[in-house]
Amino acid sequence: MQAGSAEDRKLAIAVFISVVLHATLLVTVRLQNVDSDRFGVLPDLRIFIEQPADRAVENHEIAMTRRATAPSKLLATTAATSLVDERTAEIDPAQSTEAAIDRMSSEASTANETISAPTGAQSQTDVAPDQIVTTTSASMELASVPVLTSVLERSPTAGTQTLLAEMNDRERHMLSKQFDKLTRQLANAGQLPAQRSWKYKNRQYSAIVRRLPAVNDMAIERVEVEITTEENGVQLQSRAELKRLAFSHFTQLVDQWDQGVQLHNDEIKGRFHSNSELVLGWDKAAAPRFLGQVTTAARGFTIATNEGRHQRSDIFRGGIETGAHRVELSLSGPSLGAGAGGRNGSVRIFDDDTRIDFYSDGSFGWRSATSHGPSRREVPATAQTYFVGRRGVTLYVQGVVHGTILVYAPEDVVITGNLRYARDPRSVAASEDYLGLVADGDIVVADGVETGPGDLEVDAALYARRQFIVRHAHDGSGATLNILGSLTAGTMSETEPRYATKVAYDERFERIRPPGFPMTDRYEVTDWARQWSPVSDAHHD
Repeated sequence: MQAGSAEDRKLAIAVFISVVLHATLLVTVRLQNVDSDRFGVLPDLRIFIEQPADRAVENHEIAMTRRATAPSKLLATTAATSLVDERTAEIDPAQSTEAAIDRMSSEASTANETISAPTGAQSQTDVAPDQIVTTTSASMELASVPVLTSVLERSPTAGTQTLLAEMNDRERHMLSKQFDKLTRQLANAGQLPAQRSWKYKNRQYSAIVRRLPAVNDMAIERVEVEITTEENGVQLQSRAELKRLAFSHFTQLVDQWDQGVQLHNDEIKGRFHSNSELVLGWDKAAAPRFLGQVTTAARGFTIATNEGRHQRSDIFRGGIETGAHRVELSLSGPSLGAGAGGRNGSVRIFDDDTRIDFYSDGSFGWRSATSHGPSRREVPATAQTYFVGRRGVTLYVQGVVHGTILVYAPEDVVITGNLRYARDPRSVAASEDYLGLVADGDIVVADGVETGPGDLEVDAALYARRQFIVRHAHDGSGATLNILGSLTAGTMSETEPRYATKVAYDERFERIRPPGFPMTDRYEVTDWARQWSPVSDAHHD
């Protein structure tokens, strides 16, 4: 190739200079008209800061967004607002985005030790009045960071403001566990009042437990718990009321299931608890049905036979909780308090094995278990009566119960026939007929020769510390053992094919128990606001 002429070179240089000048001018004009806020092609950057599992806070969503046009209305304390403003102002705009985010994550973790976030994060475009939008730089902001620690509610009558601080779920769970510890100590040691202090999430808590003893042998013991703590210099308190559960509060409670015995054609309405693993079995014709809440201290349950299709939700209709606390059975008989044989009731003591028949007029008949003569008939001195056998004595019972009665034997109580209330509480709301059967040994359903064929009805709260037994369970089939009340036993024998078992809870036992009926070491919350309120000056006075 040959070189061009001088004129050609001059022309090329002129064209090149013109192109460069025009390009420079065009770029300068375009840059002056660019608005960085209108870059719509860049996606929002969202970072989720996940707190450690033991922190009782919500995940905070931090996003890059444009500057808020107006501050949100704050429903938070001044201290909480200042804390957030100070932390967000420390972010250096000159830092890289990644470094700034790391620093915000660290600061947020520290702040969350003292700031409780409300449940549920609001969306980026819909900032709620109880959230703070703070600016970190010209191009980066903290958006939708909830810092609500308390809510000011105005009393409609007095016109004053009351500070109500909501508890988060984990704080409520922690306090529930503390209730359990406190009340167990109270049940075992009988301390009055009990006091305890502890620390959680760098906050100090204290509780005072006041025991409200049962006023008589049929009442339920109650407990008041007052918890106090401090947040942002304000002393807060919360109050709860619990009741001590009697064994009659459980429709059925079993300590140790015989692994050779299955729950098969059984129906249980109400609370059910087992201290050991349940054994279930079903077929095409029948399956167990738990219509209330089921709890077990075991980690699960065993399915021995499963012929046919049955959904778990059909069997455990009230749900099942595994790994629950054990409920220890009492070591001895009923608590015969001041009412027994005193102000409220009378005690009838039997020195030998005795058969007792109850009558609908409130009287009873009794005779020695070895005698074939007629029964002696008596009318109790009071409506509340204790029938107590001495050591080694077995009591046999049947009939129609009119009044309030407890039957206790250090050995066995044997059911020889139907035990019915004269006034069925399912149809007579004002019925005051109650029966408790308590045995340190066994409660036994006699064989078919004594009970007769067909269904057997038992209206009572039953407590067999050793075992509940159905004799000759393989004799006969198709009948039902119907229990209205509750059944607690150390273990259970098989009942089928002689009886399918149906246990229905006596709803009256929620508020009252048969006289002297044994109590558990468990308490249950009956009233709790689950929020904090300030400790009043009057409280300190």
